[in-house]
Amino acid sequence: MPAHKYTPEKYLSLFWNKVNKNGSIQPHCPELGQCWEWTAGCFTNKYGIKKWHGKKETAHRVSWIINYGEIPNGLWVLHKCDNRKCVRPDHLFLGTVQDNADDRERKHRGNHLKKH
Repeated sequence: MPAHKYTPEKYLSLFWNKVNKNGSIQPHCPELGQCWEWTAGCFTNKYGIKKWHGKKETAHRVSWIINYGEIPNGLWVLHKCDNRKCVRPDHLFLGTVQDNADDRERKHRGNHLKKH
């Protein structure tokens, strides 16, 4: 029995068939152009979900791997556009947990406690 159910080409076709390349343009970064939005299932946190090598993975991480290769240990795949469903390769970048926090604060999208 083959190790993989699909050829790499078939897998790529199945992946990209679940992507809307005419997605939204984020108002805070219109210069990035349209997001490529995942149209299949999502985790409860609204990130796209895709099976990858037998385990559930976020769709944007799978997009990174397909387009750029493995993700080094300790790094996350972050969104320039802040759209959790976006899998457009040029909207993604690698960063640390601190990079993600800094990006969130720079864009003023942090979860701050309101003072009364």
